[in-house]
Parts: sequence; structure tokens; C-alpha cells
Amino acid sequence: MTLNNFTLVAVLIFLLTSCSKQESDQDTPAPSTPTEASFCDTSTSYSSTAFISGTATFSKRTINVSHTFGNVTRLVLSQNAIGTNLPIRYAEVRVTDSAGNTVQCGRTNAAGAFKALDGTSNLILPASAGNYTVSVYSRSNSTLPVLGGKPSFKLYASVKNDLSTNAAYSIGVTVASTGAGAVATNVNATHSESQSTAIEGGAFNIYNDILTAYDYLAYNTGAIDLTCLNTKLDVYWKAGFNPAQYIYPSADPGSLGTISYYIKGQNQMFINGGRLGNVSTQDTDHFDDAVIIHELGHHVETVCGTMDSPGGSHNGMYRIDPRLAWSEGWGNFFGAHIIRNKLSDINPDLAASLPASGWLFYYDSEGYGASTGFEYIRINLARVGNSTTETLWVSPGSSTNVTYDRVFPNLYPGEGHFREVSVARGLFKGTNTCTNCTGSNYFTQYWQALEKRSGGIGMGLPNLPFRSSIKFIDRIRAAQGGTLAANLTTLFTTDEALHPVGHADYTSGGNTLWVPYAIKLVPSGGCNLRIQPRENDFAANTDSDQRYSNHFYFIDKGALPGVTSINLTSSFLSGSTVDMDAILFILDYRFNQDYQEDSNGNISTYNKTVPEDAILYSRTAAGSESINLSGLSSGTSYLLNIRAYSNSPNTILGNTEYSYSLTDQSGGALCPASSY
Repeated sequence: MTLNNFTLVAVLIFLLTSCSKQESDQDTPAPSTPTEASFCDTSTSYSSTAFISGTATFSKRTINVSHTFGNVTRLVLSQNAIGTNLPIRYAEVRVTDSAGNTVQCGRTNAAGAFKALDGTSNLILPASAGNYTVSVYSRSNSTLPVLGGKPSFKLYASVKNDLSTNAAYSIGVTVASTGAGAVATNVNATHSESQSTAIEGGAFNIYNDILTAYDYLAYNTGAIDLTCLNTKLDVYWKAGFNPAQYIYPSADPGSLGTISYYIKGQNQMFINGGRLGNVSTQDTDHFDDAVIIHELGHHVETVCGTMDSPGGSHNGMYRIDPRLAWSEGWGNFFGAHIIRNKLSDINPDLAASLPASGWLFYYDSEGYGASTGFEYIRINLARVGNSTTETLWVSPGSSTNVTYDRVFPNLYPGEGHFREVSVARGLFKGTNTCTNCTGSNYFTQYWQALEKRSGGIGMGLPNLPFRSSIKFIDRIRAAQGGTLAANLTTLFTTDEALHPVGHADYTSGGNTLWVPYAIKLVPSGGCNLRIQPRENDFAANTDSDQRYSNHFYFIDKGALPGVTSINLTSSFLSGSTVDMDAILFILDYRFNQDYQEDSNGNISTYNKTVPEDAILYSRTAAGSESINLSGLSSGTSYLLNIRAYSNSPNTILGNTEYSYSLTDQSGGALCPASSY
């Protein structure tokens, strides 16, 4: 989930199950925080020395896996920890004397061993006998190892307990030094609230997930410069605390759904720690690696690409805004993909307990242990798109069937671009080896398609606004020399309805039935455009379906020389009568819905609304509309929404179809470009 950087917009519908938790938008600014304590980043020399040896580790809860005939049937967060503690790598180390004075700064190395700031030399102490405290912090400002020939980049992140203190977690041990030789000691952050109510192992697990993802990127993106990741990331998590309380400080905490989220303008992640002090039976995310890395995926998309997601409610069973579907689908994929490919660094126990197919899941637990733990979300990302019903254990001894974004590629081409789980499945199967997967590693090309690096071809570049999965696939095609690999083409089109731009299924009988989201509108000799409005498949059919009842065009005035107006003319062909409108949205628009709610939040009427993020609109009932471009700035990106409006959205017939044309002020035809 992603929160808008100007308003803490509630992206609080983590609705990948049938559970529904509706929360409204907020205009509450992010709370102010004290300055974080400075990193311990200065080495101190001594004429004669002692030194500290040993390691820093953390424990985490493992996952109990049930499977039948090679298929996982249940995942439950365990009451027990993994068999071997994991090293705390590249983390800040501070050594203080008995008076609290800092006598040395260091860091842990790749094995979690205490080292000097260079990562290899001994962590030295003064040659003075006494007690010294060695503290390891859940933060780092360290340069990471990278693939040969690749520019180095940093892990610059802090996992902190709350906004009021803005302090990183730490674990420490006090040792007695004789003033000479080695002082051996180890320190461990626990997974168990019975050992420490702060559950420091949760903080260090979050830290480890971030590091592990960065390590994967360091070796799986070719020689591409990843210094975009040098941007500081602040993560907030506290055992028993639901970060929804930051968004709704006046609400009853017991009434708030538990969430994890990312604020893109502030590079902040908030990880759910439970609710009202309860970490044993509530939804928590500090050991849910897929959720943590999902939120990190939003940060990666933001700092190395460009995030266009409007935030808002999202759902793993219905069509949603394509920008939101893309961003959430990327996060779902990123979380599952990193775990699958870095399992030994995240949870080495799982390798033996999973079937031969390995880790295939986006997974979110609720509670832990055999009697109180169950599945909040489990999505098998290797399943085919038209067969996605899974049995989810929603309480001990009770299950339900959940259908995650089922698609019908032959009937509804391109609809996968409006479904976050379809996007996630397509990405996952496109770069892994598993049943239904391509068996190829295209991740480096995925990265080229995502990024905004100058000189690259990624959709993060400023000339490719209004980003979605169809644009991402187009950029993969560019990374592959202009022709999408055959196995990817088959996967995207026949499996997940993620048809690429220009696919023949978007046309029929010489008519264009769907235009790729945010394709550029350009002068043309003519085109035959049709729109086929449909009822949305969202709950209670409350939305104007963005896949069927709307077409969207990128308006770049530089590509429309001399065009001062865009005129829409439509003609009824069959089915229900609807009203065709034209709306011109700004870059970071939120799609407006044409209904009104009563005091209880229920839909009371269906009427056209004033689009809040529209700079211009024409919504008459005359059958023709006009948008005047003369006052608009060149170099600014806009999105033209051709919308089929109905005041009876629940009764649109399945054969409804209109033809329409777009022309300039002189009658010249305007048509979708053939490519992005």
C-alpha cells in the first residue's frame, strides 16, 4: 500500500481476501518527529588496544507449511523460531564505556561479526581495563558489495520504534575487558515477546529483508547503476502497535484495521506490529517477509523509477485503477520474488519444508501458532490467470474459497492491466522457473523497464507518464530489442490477459475496441474507435469500470501541433443508452466516481460529479463534447478520459457498444499512437 505524500491518504484496503475494511481519505499531515541520532561513523585510534570478537544475530518465527501432492495448502506463522539464528549484517555498532562515552564505532560484516568501520579490521578498544557495552543498531549507512563492474551503492536505512522518539532499535551486551587481547561476546535479538516485550527480532527481521532485497538487486540488474537506492529510508514499527493510528489519531484504536504502508514523498515505511498490544492473535507483519518487501518495493519504485499510483482502496479480486494495479502488483511480485530467490538469507528453514516447487507466494499471516494462527492472505503467483480459486484458512479449522483476480484472456483482452494480482502473477511467472513459468530470468530487463536512469529506456523517465503494466511490458519489449520474447508474449497474453500494446485482440473488423491506457493521442488520417461499456465487477457495482467504460489518452501538446480543441462525437450502436463525456485530468489525478453517499456511507444517488482533479471537462447530454486546449501549458502532461456515464450502472447490457471519433478544431482526425 502507498500513501500520498501530501495527504496521508488511506490506502488501507489490503483487500486480497474477501474481508472488507473500508477507510476514508485523510488530510492529516505526517506528524513531526525529532531528529534521529547521528550515526556512529568515526573510528578512534589508540596507542595500545584490546578488541572485541563475536557476532550479532536475530531470531524470527518460522512458517509451518502444509502441502498435499506437491501443492501448498496452508501457511501458518509458527510459535517457534527458525532453527538457526540469522546474522545481523552491515549494521551500525557502537561501543561505550561504563560512563556512557562512545569509545569506538564499527559495523557488522556479512557474517554478522563485529568489525571496524572498514568491515574487515578488528573492533578495537582502549587498553584500559573496565566494562564496555557493545550495541548493535537496526540501521546502516554502509556501502554494499556489488557485481563486478557495477557502481557501488549504499544500504542507508533505519528501522525505528515510533515517530515520537525516532530512535532505532538496539541490542547490546556489557563485557569486561582486561585492556589487552580479545574479548569474545555474542548478542541476539529475540523473536519472542516472553523474552522481550519489544521483540527486537522483529525490527532486525525488517532490516534484514531490506538488506536482502538490496543484495538481490546488486547482483541481478547487470552493470546498471543503483545509486538511486542511496536515498535514506525510514521504517517505523513497534510491537503491538497498529500504524493506522498515525493516520487516524482521533479514532478508537480498536476500530482501526491493521495495516502496513509506504509514504512515497517522505520515503517512509510503516510496518504493522499488531493492535492494542496484542501480537499473538492479531494481524502482524514484522515476520511477514512478503509484506515487508512489498512495501520496500514501493520505495524502490519511487526512488529508482517513478510511482504514479494514486493510492486509494485496492482489491485482489476486482478491476481497479491501472496505475494502482501496477504499483500494488509490482509490490506483490517483488515480495514473493525476493523470498523465492534469497530464501537462505530470509528463512533457511523453508527450503526443507516446502515442496519441490519452492516458494511461490505473496503471504500475510494473522496470529501465530497452531491454535491461534491462520492465513490472512496467501496467493500462489504461479497459478494460471483463468484458474485462481484457492482455499484459504481464515481461522483454525475453518477455510473459505477465494478467487484472486481471475481473468479470461480470450474474452477480455487487456483486463489484467487493471488487476493487481494478475500483474503480480504475470511478473512472477515471467522471470522464474516453476510450473506455468517461463523458466527464464528476465529480471535485469524488468529493471531496465522500471527505472528512470538518464540514458535508459525505463518507464520511470519523465516522457512516459501515467505508468501502468502495459507500459512496463512495452519497456520490456524495448529492452529486448523491440520484440518481446516469445515465452513472455505467450505468458502475458494467453495466461494473464496482459496483452501488449498493438496486440491484434484489441481490434475487431477494423475497429479499435480498447486503447492501451495512456497511449498518446496524435493527428492521423483516421481511425475507427469503439467503446463497450460494462457493469463493473467491483462490490455493489459502485464504480465506473476503468477497463470497459473508460478510454484514456495521454495529451502532450507537443505531439498535437496547432490543435486548440479536441472534439468528441459518439454514436449508439447497441445495448444500453449511456452518455459519452470528455474529462481532462492533471498528472497525479484521482479518478472520480459519479455517485453520492448518504450519512451512513451508502450510495444514495448516481449523478455526474465535478471531477476534483480535472483541469477541464465537458459533460453535456448532447452526444458531442469539446475540450479547449488553448490555455494549457506545453510540456505539461494531461490525460483525456473518454467516459461512458450511466445513472443506472448496475443495468448496463452486455452488448452495449458505441462508436466515437476524436477530431481537432478543423475536423482533422485524432487517433491513438501505434506505440508508447
